[in-house]
Amino acid sequence: KTWDGGRIDCFEDGTPNGIMAETPNMAARMAVPSITFEQEKKALVTAMEYAAAHGMTSCQSNDMGVIIKDQAYCYRIVDEVFAEGPGEVMQAVLLIAQLDEFEEPFARGKQAVSLAASLMLAVTCVMYARFDNQCYLKDTLQQQAAMSYYTTLITRMKSQKGYRPDLRVAFVGDWTELDPTIYDLEEMDFIRLNLYGHSTTEYIHYYKEVFMRRWCGFEADWYWEGNPESWPEVQAMPEYPADGSIQIVNDVLVVKF
Repeated sequence: KTWDGGRIDCFEDGTPNGIMAETPNMAARMAVPSITFEQEKKALVTAMEYAAAHGMTSCQSNDMGVIIKDQAYCYRIVDEVFAEGPGEVMQAVLLIAQLDEFEEPFARGKQAVSLAASLMLAVTCVMYARFDNQCYLKDTLQQQAAMSYYTTLITRMKSQKGYRPDLRVAFVGDWTELDPTIYDLEEMDFIRLNLYGHSTTEYIHYYKEVFMRRWCGFEADWYWEGNPESWPEVQAMPEYPADGSIQIVNDVLVVKF
């Protein structure tokens, strides 16, 4: 149905369906009984708690000062709710025409926000610094473990009877289970170093030949052409670090993991 400056939508039988556009909306608001100041404060707190419970930490209303009294009245509600400190905290954004009327409250709010922001920044910096140190510590421990692992491995490789510097080298087997004696820093599992590997075993597996060359100074001529794992002699070898897991087979220094 049409209305002066608007309309009221109805069902097919002519009953209003609750949708009112433009001026009928204002007329309906005028018919609603007035509520007290305390009731409006409670309504704001209830709305903030409901929003916060659903993950919303800030909201904006472009009609404050229209639906609920004037702008000064709206700000008084927000100011008192903020001062009383309800359990859930949200940020209220008011669109106010005359800001000079609220200079003092805004100054108080600005100081409070600045202090809170400074404290949050300080806490964040301390937490990040602490976490960075934990990451560096884990990386350093894994690096030292890898250096020890490869130094021992290189020493055993060079100690094989018949070893020559020109021997080609082949690593075969499953690298995901290198050595049951490797300690994986389980107490630091909450730190994930995706670039280097989550555990010490992954760290060692990630580097392989590059780590041995850069950190241990071991340059080898790697055997890539064939499939040493299929050789009967290699299949009969135990897995590293067991005795016999490093052998010279077909003029190739084979390490079986």
